[in-house]
Amino acid sequence: MKIIVSAKWIAFLEDLLKANSKPVILYALGFEAPEAFFVGYFAQCSDQCTSDSEFQEGKDELTGINSSALGIGGYNRQQEPSEGSAARANGPELPDENSLYSRARQLLRLLPGGIDICGIMLVSCGVETTAWESSAIRVAKRLRKLRDRHVMLKNDASLLTKHLFIATVCDSLENFNSQLISFVNKDVQAHPGPALAVQDILWCSLQTKVAVNVSSSCGGSVFGVDFLRRFVDLVDPYGQRFLNSHVLVDGRLPSDHKSIYLSNLMHRENGLVVPLQAKFLLSSSDERMIAELEYNDVTCARMRLTGVLAIRAFVPSVCTIEEGVTALRKDVLRTLYIRGELHYEERLVTGAENEANSYRGLPRRVFASLGSPGECFDVCEYIMHDEDLSFLQNEVGDFFRADMDPSNVELNAEPLMTVQEDVFPSSPQSVNTFSLCERIFGYNVSYLIQGTLSLCDEVSPKTFRILALAFVPLILFWLFGLLRMPKY
Repeated sequence: MKIIVSAKWIAFLEDLLKANSKPVILYALGFEAPEAFFVGYFAQCSDQCTSDSEFQEGKDELTGINSSALGIGGYNRQQEPSEGSAARANGPELPDENSLYSRARQLLRLLPGGIDICGIMLVSCGVETTAWESSAIRVAKRLRKLRDRHVMLKNDASLLTKHLFIATVCDSLENFNSQLISFVNKDVQAHPGPALAVQDILWCSLQTKVAVNVSSSCGGSVFGVDFLRRFVDLVDPYGQRFLNSHVLVDGRLPSDHKSIYLSNLMHRENGLVVPLQAKFLLSSSDERMIAELEYNDVTCARMRLTGVLAIRAFVPSVCTIEEGVTALRKDVLRTLYIRGELHYEERLVTGAENEANSYRGLPRRVFASLGSPGECFDVCEYIMHDEDLSFLQNEVGDFFRADMDPSNVELNAEPLMTVQEDVFPSSPQSVNTFSLCERIFGYNVSYLIQGTLSLCDEVSPKTFRILALAFVPLILFWLFGLLRMPKY
């Protein structure tokens, strides 16, 4: 494999080396193709960053469960050096492993589909890098788990991380050394790394919008301590449908996505590259998916997620349509997981509890461009309707060393999503009946039937007999009318 870096970044790397300052750690952001990494941006890890003690590695930071439950192979953390020894190995001038992981976790939330953290690079002048490389390999293992967690799908290995790289640049770009980290199941292997290549990269943007309307039954409260686990169980079958669906690209359904390159579909207007519009072809049965789970001797509830997703992916123009479509599908999974993760983090911080049968808004996605279309990709952030953009400006300035104009932020890409909890204090059988009615009549009619049945349960037998007798004259009048109808 090769590491292909956009030509405009060579001057940036040379300036870092000429400054002869303290070492700098960069995250290489780009697209991983079968034979190369296409690096379109270098995000900087500030030496002032600190680790987030609330969400440290070990078990899953949010659910408290083993990552293997989400189809992610782990590694034995106990066999690695402690945080203190890692910090000493890195030296006083470099962030420790937990800080690097925390920053990567924050950075991944800013990235659109197709763009990932492909590698970690140390740029230094005359600094011993052997100890840092060992530390970087451990960070790469944790980064792999973090990326794969966003995919969520338990039985699909095609979307999981296959490679990452770590690299060092000492004194000059001629002293570029890298290692390729390969992940096969739970095995991690380090090989002599790919060579550095320089060329212009033209980024193709694919965009679409997806309507979300999914629900499932569960035991206990939806907004409990295991919210994220239930959220993943809810959207997992929904994401699986996207993997098996056909996709229109620019209004066409190519017969062979593997042999058609995106450059053949791209065009310009007024000198700017125009994004390609995509559309997922989902049947009506795919738009509402019900995961029926049975729980005994507990209060039953229904978790319902509704909204519209703004999906974007950025892929080099030399890639095929199939690779672009895969990037779109991964973006659907990533943006859903991040919203559930943000909601859970907010609950941990505020301790707010939700009442039964309530709605809860999830953050909406906004986009900001880092450059002209085709030359670079967009970044995104998740905000509520009453939040300002000052924190997004700070993140763009901190990671990407760029000034963001708030007027250029696309605020109306999508509305807020909602999570609804419907509680059924009756038996689990009533939830199964509700699921059957929903499948036959639709959500609104089935909800009306469920409400009517619940009302009948609350009416006393004597009152029910009185109501039944009141309808007897109406029924007799209707039968008498049928008998008097003329016969032809």
